[in-house]
Order: sequence, then C-alpha cells, then structure tokens
Amino acid sequence: MKRIWMPTLGLALFALIAVHPHAQAVDALTGSLEKPNARGTVAEKDAPASGEKPASPEQTAAEIKYLLQRVETSHATFIRNGKRFPGKAAAAHMRRKYGLHKAEIASVEDFIRLCASRSEATGKPYVVETAPGNQTPCDVWMVGLLKEYHP
Repeated sequence: MKRIWMPTLGLALFALIAVHPHAQAVDALTGSLEKPNARGTVAEKDAPASGEKPASPEQTAAEIKYLLQRVETSHATFIRNGKRFPGKAAAAHMRRKYGLHKAEIASVEDFIRLCASRSEATGKPYVVETAPGNQTPCDVWMVGLLKEYHP
C-alpha cells in the first residue's frame, strides 16, 4: 500500500493504493500514471528495483545532502508558484519542507517527491531555469543530478 498526498482546496487528502509489482502504478484519484523513481523504476515505497539493494538511511541522507548542496550552489533560477528564486533560497525552502516531512521520507525519491517537485499549497510543479528559456521540472532536474552523484 502507498500513501499519496494531493492538495484539495487547502486540505490534505490521502488515498491508499495497491501497487502490483508487475504493473504501472496508477494514482487512485486521478488515474494518472506514477512517475518512475530516480532509479528509473516504478515500485512500491521502500521496495528496491529487482537486483538492487535498498539504500541505507546513511546513503539516503548523503544523497539528500548532495542534492541540497547542488541546489544551493546552483546558478540556476528556481521557479515556485510563478516567483523566481536563487538556488540558496530554493535550498532553504526544500530544507524546511524536509523538516516537515522527515518522518515520511525513507528514500531520496521520497525527498524529491515531497520536497522538490511541487507546491503543496497550489499543486503547481517547481521549475528550474538553467539558462534563459531553458526550463525543466525540478524533480526531473534533481533526478539528473542524482545520476551524477558519486560518493
């Protein structure tokens, strides 16, 4: 079973869905397909991709720290609810959200989904502008950063 948070008129709405290991995950409320995680799989929470060991809490913490440092030192512009922020402000915002959701975060994918993908207030996705006119959804950008991570 998996818990999904969806903003609905400012109220948190939780839905439990079952995810079959050989099927694509489908959001029970919207019917939309779930995005693959940072390792390229769609899997039940905390379940590793086949042949892959789950990340240790220490590894997850190191990956999150790496992502936050990359955001903070980035020269990109982060767009949240139509407003533009430098990397340092974006990282501070993600750290605040991390503090609020820490109990729900068991993987770096959870961190990206809960803290770096969209506004909880409006549901609008966060966007990263790496050059004028070159915009990427923040969660996609962060998955790319994670692929560059070499401890």
